[in-house]
Amino acid sequence: MRRIGLVACSSYKNKEAKNDHGMELPASEMYTGHDFRNAVEHGLEHFGCEGYFILSGKYGLLSPDDMIRWYDCDLRKMPVSYQKEWSEKVYKSLRKILGDLDDIQFVLFCGETYYKGYIERLKHWIRLKYKMMNITFEIREER
Repeated sequence: MRRIGLVACSSYKNKEAKNDHGMELPASEMYTGHDFRNAVEHGLEHFGCEGYFILSGKYGLLSPDDMIRWYDCDLRKMPVSYQKEWSEKVYKSLRKILGDLDDIQFVLFCGETYYKGYIERLKHWIRLKYKMMNITFEIREER
């Protein structure tokens, strides 16, 4: 079974891009937050992910090399209607890019807001759960 990571974006972004809103960077270079960097630099390898996508509150599903500009959009602070539309957009993008999702196990490096609208449609996933400084994970296999 293939394993793909889904990594939440970060409110901490490239400082140069923040000062020059016309600057575009690959999505993987835009986000500089600790959790994002740890997921990309260590978590994906630890869980044996063959690739990953970034979950952006503004753009939806991003490939690491998608070129984006600095923005300020916290999905957790957006209206529920926006979150629902965003989740549907992400799910449709996953289907369009990956095709049949039933043979993929997703590793979710993100909080609930970034997966709650589509997680029940995924047959296989690993979700990291953060509590203070401890990280545990929950695995869901096909029901």
